Amino acid sequence: DAGWRDGLTLIKRMAGNARSVSDGASEIPRNVARGDAVAGVCIDFYGRTEAEWSAWRSGGRERLVYVSPVGGTSISADPIGLLRGAPHRADAIAFIRYVLSVEGQQLWNYRVGSPGGPQRYALRRWPVRRDLYAPEHRRHFSDPDENPFTIAAAFDYRGAWTGPYFNLIRHTIRAVILDPRPELREAWATIIAAGGPAAVPEAMAAFAWLPFDHRDADAAKAIYAAAPERRLELRREWTRAAQRAYRRAVALARAGR
Repeated sequence: DAGWRDGLTLIKRMAGNARSVSDGASEIPRNVARGDAVAGVCIDFYGRTEAEWSAWRSGGRERLVYVSPVGGTSISADPIGLLRGAPHRADAIAFIRYVLSVEGQQLWNYRVGSPGGPQRYALRRWPVRRDLYAPEHRRHFSDPDENPFTIAAAFDYRGAWTGPYFNLIRHTIRAVILDPRPELREAWATIIAAGGPAAVPEAMAAFAWLPFDHRDADAAKAIYAAAPERRLELRREWTRAAQRAYRRAVALARAGR
């Protein structure tokens, strides 16, 4: 319950600080590189590619730095597979084998022009093969000092706690963070102006309101998976309740509570 609340409250605080909420993932590093935002959250190769591109456009001046926070970065692999009934099965299998070969994997993070690397653009993506992280390969990498296997080992993800609730988490974030974002931003700004969460604990408790705890996630998931009209009604209920909680947080923060 505590981790569930802390995690969603962290997302609330991020939304309260955010200049905007984008509907396109690649827009976020671009906003930072342009100076429209101080920082943003993005997929690693979006950030690395934008950093390289913006530096090139700026005559070599660094405009963006991508960082994978230790202990706060999840790692997952891109999938590749063969569709059932593929009309060119042999060619598809040959392509998959090439992608997973040493030669194919070199293209993912080798620098442009390096032996076996890409010819025009650096993909800035990590290989999935562990043997590509040997010194003879890393010296050709665009990102020679990073290893996704090391970063992944520092991230404690317990899939059983949140994996079954992926869709529920998405809809909860929309209902209590994105849809009532004007009220959320006002509440967070008022809390900060009052001295921060520690100075107004009652206001912060109201700000951290959630429609259910982790222990009740199964019940919430069952309700949300019901008829579409009930799902929409429930999301509206959560949004209205969140708006009331944020307005209460504003009042408490202004009262110094």
